[in-house]
Amino acid sequence: MSIHPTAIVSETAELGTDVEVGPYSIIEDGVRVGDGCRIGSHVVLKTSVTIGSGCQLDVGVVLGSEPQDRKFQGEQSFVRIGDNNIIREYVTIHRATGEGEATLVGNGNFLMAYCHLGHNVQIGNDVMIAGYTGLSGDWGLRAHRAGRTPVHDGCWQPWHDSRLELSRPAPARRRPG
Repeated sequence: MSIHPTAIVSETAELGTDVEVGPYSIIEDGVRVGDGCRIGSHVVLKTSVTIGSGCQLDVGVVLGSEPQDRKFQGEQSFVRIGDNNIIREYVTIHRATGEGEATLVGNGNFLMAYCHLGHNVQIGNDVMIAGYTGLSGDWGLRAHRAGRTPVHDGCWQPWHDSRLELSRPAPARRRPG
């Protein structure tokens, strides 16, 4: 394990083996990071974040901030990131709205620079999201998305992927258009 001397890591955070934490990064109470993860500089991992093994988080990534949702009342919610994800510069992923709910990212995904995943978003496995794409709350995705693409709150791409265990079944959604 390698933690830069300027990084701040909570005593209650759980870091796996061979984890690297870069300069000025902050890892808060209750965060769990799997084996072999590389956490770049100026990364913030807030309470209630779990990251699987083999993930790469580049400079300025922020995971686990409170959701930007007026329904949020301070309840306990989570961000859960699977294994072998590449999360590039300045990506933000917010906690879910709803007691015990989670914003979920599966395995083997590539989130390019400046992407945003809002509350309760669920990303499957092997998904690539191009830079500047924002998925607002309550969104499910299994396909690739082009850059600079905002996606409206409440949209849903129906899917089932047995490799990703979701904390709740996908909600019924109307098809757009």
